[in-house]
Amino acid sequence: MEANRIVINAPQSVFEALEIAQGELPQISLIQTAVLRYVVPEWGGPETKTGKQVSYAASEFLKTVPLEKLLEAPRRQEQYFERTQATKACRRRNRCYLKQFLEYVQRKHWLCVHNPDDCEPQFNRFSKPKGQRRIYACDLRTTNLKRPKAYALGTQAEDYVWLEGQKVLANPGLDREFQEVQEYGSKIRKPKQVELQVKHLKEIFGYLHRVEHVALEKLCLNLLIPFVQLRFSEEDFAGTEAFAVNAKGQLLDPIKAEQTLAMTEAMAQRQAKKKANVTIKTVEAFFDWRRDELATYGQPEGLSPASKREVLGAVILASKAQFREETDPEETDNFEDVSVIRRLRLKINQEVLDPQKTQKQIRKRSVPWEQAMKVFEQQRLQTLEYHLVSRNRQSEAGKVVRQRSATAISIDFQRTVVCGLMVLIPTDRQQTYRDLESGKTLRNGYFLDEDCEEFVDQGIPTDPNQAQFWINLENFKTVETYGEFWYPVPNVQFVDGTTFYQYIVGFLWGFEDEKGVFPTYHKGEHKHWQGVMDQAGNRCGWRAALEPQHDKVFSMPKAKTPFDNVSFCGMIRSLFVRFTQESGKAVPVTPHSFRHMLAAYLDKLGVAGKEEQSFTYVFHHSPEVHQGRYVYKDNMSRIAPAVKRMNEIIRSLI
Repeated sequence: MEANRIVINAPQSVFEALEIAQGELPQISLIQTAVLRYVVPEWGGPETKTGKQVSYAASEFLKTVPLEKLLEAPRRQEQYFERTQATKACRRRNRCYLKQFLEYVQRKHWLCVHNPDDCEPQFNRFSKPKGQRRIYACDLRTTNLKRPKAYALGTQAEDYVWLEGQKVLANPGLDREFQEVQEYGSKIRKPKQVELQVKHLKEIFGYLHRVEHVALEKLCLNLLIPFVQLRFSEEDFAGTEAFAVNAKGQLLDPIKAEQTLAMTEAMAQRQAKKKANVTIKTVEAFFDWRRDELATYGQPEGLSPASKREVLGAVILASKAQFREETDPEETDNFEDVSVIRRLRLKINQEVLDPQKTQKQIRKRSVPWEQAMKVFEQQRLQTLEYHLVSRNRQSEAGKVVRQRSATAISIDFQRTVVCGLMVLIPTDRQQTYRDLESGKTLRNGYFLDEDCEEFVDQGIPTDPNQAQFWINLENFKTVETYGEFWYPVPNVQFVDGTTFYQYIVGFLWGFEDEKGVFPTYHKGEHKHWQGVMDQAGNRCGWRAALEPQHDKVFSMPKAKTPFDNVSFCGMIRSLFVRFTQESGKAVPVTPHSFRHMLAAYLDKLGVAGKEEQSFTYVFHHSPEVHQGRYVYKDNMSRIAPAVKRMNEIIRSLI
């Protein structure tokens, strides 16, 4: 009955409806822009140029548009987007504001808009049952631990001031010290790792400022890591009695000078040991406070050993930056002559990781190996989809077949090759895939002899199925133990007749078909996927569509740079979340989980003896590490052999 009531004084035009909504919709200005700029031109009104303010004439024209025409506004808006080639962000934003206006009109019962979702075109939405939404990797957490409130320095507005039009930390000296630590760390560690460690330093200084009430302007690196001069030279004692010289500049008493120098350095070391206690006590107090804080969130145990090790690693990095001029690299190894660094390393060794907890966390980010293979197959099939069916009210069928962009197809090709390398050969560490480079670590060729000592590179293959790809590693975590590593990439043939080598060659270089023709990917009705053409008409692999600015095989699509740890992990997580949710539960599988999943599957198959030794070698692990850390056995799998044997005994005796 409410929906059928008569509305008195309803607006007659779209302009009047917008006027009434002025005092009721908080984002009315953005809604007006969505209508005046992106819908009015398709109704025959004046068009607003990019970067210009909406003209008065557009508002006047809107007075002549009946309110009933608002029903076709979404379709008109899409026509404008297509005609002007609007960006994805622009389309998404203005669709949202137009939808808000349609919902407002529906609530007012000015028009019979039964379902605002019907007015919004559906663009390649993930197929889910009605009432359910697609799950994304960023939505999932594999831990029940609560996130505490932000306390790190730089997370609150009062931590900053405006200086010459720029927002800077209110303590410029500390800000410079953070930058110096980051610059120094980038020389010896990976930038992403250093960035995270600087973040941990800001957490400690946030604790000192907000909990210990140290004034912001008094914070400095020396407060956490007191500096002590450890190296001295004759210039430091110029003018003293022990270093008095004659007219020729020679020491009058060299023995006394040497004794003075040695005594000063010894006293400096004693002083450094005392100052190291300040750093250790501050870090321990920080850990105690974090334990008390986390207890209010249901985590009475405080920070995990892994988190403590990360914080201690950040303090070690800052200590190295602080004492980089005081260590003697010729006499000591890696800052062993700096007391505070020695103490911090001892502290790190005391934080022993719990393998049982680690394995449980990994289990939450793992799926059975059979399901991993299924996900790979689903991704491979998606790679061959070059057209999408989208909703279109203008067509008679109500839908239209659209060509996917070359970038979208190349991203799927990249994911297929990455996932294939991780499931078709024993999974290596993710750094292997991130650093993979054609001709260096991914090689095409053969060995001249059975001893596999001399390898002949064959370069770019003309026929993918006649190639032979190898993974060749000379630099990995345990290379000093296991030496140079080779592994053949299998050319698996799939049920549709395609082979894995075709995906590799098509992604890297492209290749001709059986008739010697190199087709572009969306000409004709058949699925031509051998590669793409560049603007000059040259044959290229799908990798070229990502426009990489480097020589690595895989590339971040927008950044055009090689993958880092975070982005590579995010790619794998999102891939598995998308396909595993179809089976009922989305699992954010990480690259490292592959090694555990395969190890568990091999143990399930009963692989033992020489086969097990061979697999542990391929994993670059010792048998003890492989069994202790990578093969997960729950209670049921542990007792299964005993249950089976006990039942056999019972049957034999009854």
